[in-house]
Amino acid sequence: DRLFFRYRHDQGTQPTYTDPVNPIFNAISQQPQNEGQLNWTHTLSPTVLNQLIVSGSYYSAIFKSVNQAAATAAFPYAYLNADTSAFANVGGTNFNFPQGRNVTQYQVVDDLSVSKGSHSIRFGGNFRRNDIGDSIFGVLTTPETLTFSNTDFAGGFIDEIVQRFPQQLTQPIALWSLGVYGQDEWRVNSSLKLTLALRADRNSNAVCQNNCFSNLISPFSQGSSFNPATPYNQIIQANQHNAFPDIEKVTLQPRFGFAYSPKGSTSTVLRGGAGIFSDLYPATLVDRFNRNTPSSNQFALFGLPYAPTETGNAESTVTGCNSSFINNFNAGGNHDSFIASAPVGCASPTYNSQSGKLLNPKYAEWNLELQQALGNKTSFSVNYVGNHGYDLFIINPAVNAYSSATTNPIGGLPAAAPYSGFGRVSYLNNSGVSNYHGLTASVSRRFSLGFTGNLNYTWSHSLDDVSNGGVLPYSLNDSLLNQINPYCLRCLNYSNSDYDVRHNVTANYVWDLPFKASSSFVNRVISSWTLSGTFFYHTGYPFSAFDAVAPVTGSVIHNDSAGVVLATFNGGPVYGCNSPVNPCINASQFAPVASETTFGNIPRNSFRGPGYFNSDFTILKNIPITERFRFGVGATAYNIFNHPNFANPTGDISSGQFGSIQSTVVPPTSPYGAFVGSSVSGRILQLQGRLTF
Repeated sequence: DRLFFRYRHDQGTQPTYTDPVNPIFNAISQQPQNEGQLNWTHTLSPTVLNQLIVSGSYYSAIFKSVNQAAATAAFPYAYLNADTSAFANVGGTNFNFPQGRNVTQYQVVDDLSVSKGSHSIRFGGNFRRNDIGDSIFGVLTTPETLTFSNTDFAGGFIDEIVQRFPQQLTQPIALWSLGVYGQDEWRVNSSLKLTLALRADRNSNAVCQNNCFSNLISPFSQGSSFNPATPYNQIIQANQHNAFPDIEKVTLQPRFGFAYSPKGSTSTVLRGGAGIFSDLYPATLVDRFNRNTPSSNQFALFGLPYAPTETGNAESTVTGCNSSFINNFNAGGNHDSFIASAPVGCASPTYNSQSGKLLNPKYAEWNLELQQALGNKTSFSVNYVGNHGYDLFIINPAVNAYSSATTNPIGGLPAAAPYSGFGRVSYLNNSGVSNYHGLTASVSRRFSLGFTGNLNYTWSHSLDDVSNGGVLPYSLNDSLLNQINPYCLRCLNYSNSDYDVRHNVTANYVWDLPFKASSSFVNRVISSWTLSGTFFYHTGYPFSAFDAVAPVTGSVIHNDSAGVVLATFNGGPVYGCNSPVNPCINASQFAPVASETTFGNIPRNSFRGPGYFNSDFTILKNIPITERFRFGVGATAYNIFNHPNFANPTGDISSGQFGSIQSTVVPPTSPYGAFVGSSVSGRILQLQGRLTF
């Protein structure tokens, strides 16, 4: 038997924010972390092996003011001024704090391997539980106030105040997942091996130990049948234990693979496989439903007096909105009775809705590869990979949207909200799909006159409705993260993925120069040199042309996707976006700014940005000192050709820079790291020396 144990503790402090006005508004985050893991490998017999892993971890990341009470006493708001000539913001970033999370995770993994004749059989399971102290509710509990000019501020008015009123600042959330599998690798004969597998996953419905979730009695969709006269507490199910009304119970995932070598040859191998794979839903989803009213109310008001001594001031008015709504909800009131009892300016609450059953995102994947040896030192392979994603998350942020325009309302939106009892309503569902096809050819050369190198070329095409997850995804470029046309997902969303690259070439090499001389001195000079390098090239990423002004001037109301009305393209040539000097497209090729009457006439990501090329080169000389010591000296040139690589052009037709490139991109390799390296994307020379003994 073999036993292994590991424990790690880390104690860190993050200086989250440093205030330029008063250190009392500074913010920090104490971030302790503990991890432990026990591995036990047990041999039951020469053909049976079991491995057990038990692990646990805890980390905390709570972001808060150094002294929240003192900061609030000094200045009870966070004041932001949109006038760039104005003085600094006051109150720091208090409106963002406190927030964060404490997470405890337990995990048990067990794998049993059995060898029986030509079969290698494996069974296993993985159980994981997360207990989360969710502290996102502190955001905006300190009011955020905003003015657009010094004139407004001098007149004693704010242009906007936003404040949230949660029932509790921290909620205990718990969720778990269980996966089990069985797999059989069968060596049919010397030429063929088959793999058959089946996996089943069960992901729990997230629970709130304090019953903090709120949901509607039925999913909200366009033309909702909710009656504004119906009391709020008959439409909203408050104090729910589960985040979702229903979830997918078990996801079955069959898989198959094979490897075939004609007549047992090692020079030719054909591999392939197909299977179904599923994903966990991101835990961030639950924050959409534990922040629904009445668990957590948020109100925004405009154009109110700033000073607390003023009648109808911003702070007392926004607090009055919350009190009126809570009293109205508990008394069985509806939208009209809330508006009648609330201070002037209070608006209907926003809401997050969802489909009746949450499904796990799934992917059907398949691949086929042919690998051929060309002699003893060269190999060639060609590999086709494809996948189809379905049941992917998508958010429709405009199911309650309407247009107040009297003529040509955008996209045929109604003249009034489908349900006046709510403002903006976002609808989460599993309607998203994706598709990918890729073909890769690779050549490798090894140990030929000291040279080893690899060359790879990939053609691929990736399409989807929304890239990178669909729920708070990491945006590669100017992603459009939600459904664009609220009535038709496929009309404008299904197009090139944010990361769709049609052609990609990579290469790397290491060459130990084979030069030698009979003279000892000359040999020391010309021998033991090593050259190495990399090449990267790919065609450009796609981008969208949109009209950020249209949602405002077109009076699209209750749409949480400002800036995603795609521009109407009238046609014309689209030139290569490879230079910051000349725009590759211009606004004259589109309908005039703010004149949109549709959500667009071409899908997202219909235009293509500049390509990318980069090469790094290293030269190294190894100098023997003694039999045991060697000194290496050399240099590395990052971006050796000093080739500029540009980001996608500005995609907003209302911007004066539309169609023009404004910046360079982060290089993939840099001695300074990716983030710092972005500001020094030109050629960088680095000298190095190392002692080997």
